[in-house]
Amino acid sequence: MLSVLGLSALLCLQTIHGLTNDELSKFAADIQFTVSGDVYEFFSSGYPDHDIDNSVNPNEATIQNYTYSITINPDNEADTMYCTDLGPVGFAVNGVPIYNALTGDTTDAVKYEEFDDCQGHSSPGGSYHYHQFPTCVGDMDDVDELIGIALDGNPIYGPNASDFDDLLTASDLDACHGRFKDGSYRYHITTDFPYVIGCYKAEPAEGPSGGAPPSGGGGMGPPPGRRKRQTEEATCTNTEYGAELCDCTAGTLTQCDTLTIDDSDDCDDESAAVIQTLSLLCFAVMMTSIL
Repeated sequence: MLSVLGLSALLCLQTIHGLTNDELSKFAADIQFTVSGDVYEFFSSGYPDHDIDNSVNPNEATIQNYTYSITINPDNEADTMYCTDLGPVGFAVNGVPIYNALTGDTTDAVKYEEFDDCQGHSSPGGSYHYHQFPTCVGDMDDVDELIGIALDGNPIYGPNASDFDDLLTASDLDACHGRFKDGSYRYHITTDFPYVIGCYKAEPAEGPSGGAPPSGGGGMGPPPGRRKRQTEEATCTNTEYGAELCDCTAGTLTQCDTLTIDDSDDCDDESAAVIQTLSLLCFAVMMTSIL
């Protein structure tokens, strides 16, 4: 049986990691999370475990074999937030990639594209993917349900949270479409724009091609690197979301210089106090273990 000290140490370790052991256990058996130093060597075929209706989309889904080095310990307290590229921004628990809210020409994918009954479709390169809540992966009525992992190592949950009376919307979340809960950061999928991720809270993993989606993985984003704001901006039709955030979601920006923690409604003094308390607890546990 674990001692109180041992249990406290385990809880601290889970707090500083992007995914807990319980969250990792939710992923399909054929998805690989191999620990290598401070990253997970992630692998997924990307092929769904449910039926695909190709009548809504002429593209045929194919095996993609995605590989990413995803950090185990994302830095969610940095002021810099990173923009999403076209292509995968994360993966559902069944291994299917999740894309951001936009099409290649920066229109709202959920509003203007066709999806099958599982709310997915395939790219011209054969990458089956979701832009919104995948109904064959999760159920919106399920409370605190893990849906997947983002490329920055943070978990992605559904909209039904145990500490909220109603389903979450974008107005309940910060600029990146996430929030801190019990000292750990998580994204939430909602039914309103940007649906899954507006920007990365921590630095995302680069794909096998230096930051571009794997071969056949959908639209190609900007060249690799952490560029500052571009002089040319994407045309984003969802003005309610904010021009800066739309440019960031579209991948026109690679680094969100103006999106800081202070801009987030959810990253308030209370959340900061929770993180500080947990950090002090972890430090105390480690010092006690040493002594």
